[in-house]
Amino acid sequence: MTVRQKFPRKLHMLLVLVLVAILFSVPAGASSVYLVDKQKDQKFPAVAGDVVVWEDHLGDNPSIYLHKFSTGETKMISSDNSSQYAPHTDGKYVVWVDTADSKGDIYLYEIENGTTTRITQLGSEQRQPKVHFPWVVWSDNRSGKWDIYAYNITDKTTKLVAGHSADQVTPTVSGDRVVWADYRNIKWDLYGADLKTGKEFAVVVAARDQINPHLQGDLLVYQDNGEQRWNIHLYDFKANERSVICGEQRNQEYPQISGQIVVWQDFRNQNWDVYGYNLQTKKEFAISTEQRHQARPSISGNRVVFMDDRNLREDLFLAVLADVPAAPDDSPAPIDIGELPGIKITVNGKLVDTDVAPIMDAGRVLVPIRAVSDALGVNVSWMKETQQITLIGKGKQVELVVGQDFALVDGVHHKLDVPAKIVDGRTLVPMRFVSQAFGAGVNWVGQKQLVEITW
Repeated sequence: MTVRQKFPRKLHMLLVLVLVAILFSVPAGASSVYLVDKQKDQKFPAVAGDVVVWEDHLGDNPSIYLHKFSTGETKMISSDNSSQYAPHTDGKYVVWVDTADSKGDIYLYEIENGTTTRITQLGSEQRQPKVHFPWVVWSDNRSGKWDIYAYNITDKTTKLVAGHSADQVTPTVSGDRVVWADYRNIKWDLYGADLKTGKEFAVVVAARDQINPHLQGDLLVYQDNGEQRWNIHLYDFKANERSVICGEQRNQEYPQISGQIVVWQDFRNQNWDVYGYNLQTKKEFAISTEQRHQARPSISGNRVVFMDDRNLREDLFLAVLADVPAAPDDSPAPIDIGELPGIKITVNGKLVDTDVAPIMDAGRVLVPIRAVSDALGVNVSWMKETQQITLIGKGKQVELVVGQDFALVDGVHHKLDVPAKIVDGRTLVPMRFVSQAFGAGVNWVGQKQLVEITW
């Protein structure tokens, strides 16, 4: 006798409905799966959009790894010759601390092209870097105490954000706003600053400590020990209001926020579990409550990645939340190129990165030769003795000499409005002439100080 014959149709349908109800009653994120499972520790994940990065201890030194959800690709993105730790990502860039010089410097990795840049090299300690394009922020000990510094990815400038008589640590950044924990009142309070204007302001100054802030747009989550234990609080910049997200009798730590979901690690069950809270529905839910510890959750959209020591080492687990949009709300906002400082160059709409800023000379834009050769896809050679630049590609050969007011294009003389010159140790050439010599279209947008190159 088959199952369908054994049970009456009405009873069979009732069982199906009960099973469906049970499945859909499971709390959001209650089940989780391995993301990374190795023989040594994987620590401190940071997830944003399609990627998650972490500190991996499988080798002789901790290194930084990156995993793409869309492709399943996992790769090491840092060196294996020194120790790297404390990674963070905004989905487009990754930052971490590298101890190659024994002190620790901040490194910046661009995910799209795989390039790595060392953005600090002062011999002092730098800690806790965070990135949200166009800013990288960190806590820096170059003055004998911890101060907050910021690096602008677009113009490659570094500036002191907050340097007071006491320590400033654990910065978090979203847009042009940075917030950090500050000890100027002989306890930890939260202060912030506008990275464009430099204007500083108090965020939360209360009777007891506030630490570990995490910022998304106008919403800030943080730990508060007003009840002599750590609970999770929310500050809304638009409403200028504070509220309690979780005030359980045991500690809650390391909150993170994405969209309308707040997550944290929670000790209410005598071990660290991962919990969440929906700001829209005002409901709390459990994400992972295993017998051992689950800690340091990171959230982007509907993905929560956290550390789990059920195998007596730290592995990474992934929980996918139900009824939460997959697209992250905390990905970097698109940049209006016209708002960037100085002269900019785009090739087919993509901003060209230059190590020396372009300059204007007699109404003509001069740019570093290496940047223009990379943008045009041609080869460049430099003869130091004669200061001659030769560019070859796309069936053309262009020759220029620093200081001379003419150039050769396939051996034919062409008058230059301005000659090539050397600025800050870099050779600069006239952008319009070189681009047009290789058949590119050039347009100058004076209002935006923008050179548009098209093929």
